Amino acid sequence: MVELKALILLEDVHLAQAMNYLEAYNMEIGLLINFGAKSLQFKRVHNNNNLNRDLLDSKDSKDFLIRKNQVNPINPKNQGPDK
Repeated sequence: MVELKALILLEDVHLAQAMNYLEAYNMEIGLLINFGAKSLQFKRVHNNNNLNRDLLDSKDSKDFLIRKNQVNPINPKNQGPDK
């Protein structure tokens, strides 16, 4: 999602509007660009709700969580990849 503005200064309300657009359209990442200032202003905007949901829904993360909680048959004391 790209949100274009022509304002003297970007304010928090404009960032909130872009974040709401991301959530409404179920998108992960957006760009807020302002051409109205003396120099170009831009902000990368993230939809954290969508990113967290995608992480939990992804097959890789489910497999990782299953592997992490399984006992290693070769070395039962090693309970996961990070231990």
